[in-house]
Amino acid sequence: MNNVASPVVVVSVIAPMLQDFRAGDPYTKALLLGIAYSNNIGGMTTPISSPQNLVAFDVITNANKTITWGTWLAVSIPFSIVCTLVVWAFLWIFFRPKIKEVNPIPPSKPEPFTIVHVYVLIVCCGTIILWALESQISSFVGDSGITGLLPVVLFFGIQVLNKSDFKDLPWDVLMLLAGGIALGGCIKSSGLLDLMAHGLANAVKSQGLWVITLSFTLFIWSFANFISHTVAALIVLPVVANVGARIGGGTHIVLLVMSAVLIDSGAMALPVTSFPNAQVYSLKDENDSQFVLTTDYVKTGFILGLIEVVLMMGFGYFLLLWIV
Repeated sequence: MNNVASPVVVVSVIAPMLQDFRAGDPYTKALLLGIAYSNNIGGMTTPISSPQNLVAFDVITNANKTITWGTWLAVSIPFSIVCTLVVWAFLWIFFRPKIKEVNPIPPSKPEPFTIVHVYVLIVCCGTIILWALESQISSFVGDSGITGLLPVVLFFGIQVLNKSDFKDLPWDVLMLLAGGIALGGCIKSSGLLDLMAHGLANAVKSQGLWVITLSFTLFIWSFANFISHTVAALIVLPVVANVGARIGGGTHIVLLVMSAVLIDSGAMALPVTSFPNAQVYSLKDENDSQFVLTTDYVKTGFILGLIEVVLMMGFGYFLLLWIV
């Protein structure tokens, strides 16, 4: 599932449990930040789990190099598992929740499986398949955003969702995320990030592969904390692929692009950096107080992002060398 949809599903599952807690509780901070960060990390795992992965696939293909799903999964799955365990351990140690157990959620009687559920499954699976085939059908569809509109039309069109559902959509989250996209769009149109990326490429072109990989992973991580992950990928990854082609060809292209895009997904130091972060940031208790504050992201997200860079330049780098 795309990491835009998955946090909504997970948050809806734990929503009854959150009613027993108040804003500021260390356990809810650790729990909710863990959901946001693990969804960011989950966005690394497959070529369709986040938009920036699709960008990376296109960049590698445009450089006349192919990468299979098997190769991607062989690198991303071990790396994301290690990152998830690190996030869990760090958040538990950082917040030190005192809670020993949570109240069980009372079971509810499941609704009977109907034709509506079949319809929802077909629409969801069809949308995911279209996202997976984006590079093959882009000339017909035009953009992944058009595919994303299909569920909106199909669900609202036959009243699976109604006006009240439309009003209940997390518009504050969407606007928060749109702010990060707008910021990234401004930086892209100004040419600032592109200029800096090419400047970095010229500065490290005579260095070794490890140093070049470190330079671009740090560069894309730094900017992806403040702008959309997808915008950062669109600007930086083509430059990374160009550097890889100049220093060693196909293998170097895949290694540099994959390391950069995985760290791009791992940037999570502000609520605007990704939809999972924004989704969790919007959650409030019964007194309309936020469970997670911006300072919570800053204190934990920056540190975890740097840890992920270290993991990439150690475990991840040699994993890429071995598999790619």
